[in-house]
Amino acid sequence: TAITVKAAKSKPHSGVLDLQYKQPFFTVQGKFESQPAKSSVKTEVSCVMGEGGLAVGVKHKGKVNTATRTADLGGFADLSTAVQLTLGDMECTLINMPKSEVELGFFKTVSSKTKLGGKYHVPPDTKDPKLSLGVAHTLSADTSLYGVFDSTGSLKGTVSQKFTDLDLTGSLTFGMDLTKGVDLIQPVGIAVTLGQK
Repeated sequence: TAITVKAAKSKPHSGVLDLQYKQPFFTVQGKFESQPAKSSVKTEVSCVMGEGGLAVGVKHKGKVNTATRTADLGGFADLSTAVQLTLGDMECTLINMPKSEVELGFFKTVSSKTKLGGKYHVPPDTKDPKLSLGVAHTLSADTSLYGVFDSTGSLKGTVSQKFTDLDLTGSLTFGMDLTKGVDLIQPVGIAVTLGQK
């Protein structure tokens, strides 16, 4: 059994209180964010239960108006639910969010160097669903490749290189829309991180 309480100042004139209660098979968490400028307190309560590779979770968000002393706690339509099944080196998840938003995903460890992932996302309202597939491959202890392709024809890739002696990491990112040819749809991005990543 573990009880964790955290308090932090998130923005000027606001604060966050995070409460967590853990048991071997379930976790309950409550988060409260005070926003005096908006005369409101945001609330978020979640619970996760699981055993033997199967986990089920539920999350609910609400808001309390401190000026009028009223609460908008929503209803069942505002609940987010999730199911995760872990089978060896593969994870499958199903997430149902408010406004009929659904996300189905998987993550598979192919080898010690290669991992695959995928996501099928149905946005809220009437927007078109999107399928995304990704891969991460480690070439060496210092070099990694990442790539994501989705059903809209977008392809993004990143090469990450660590320079251990200099204690920095550099990465090169590119993106293109294959439905419009192989021209880059965004400038090539270069990032350098000092220290551990």
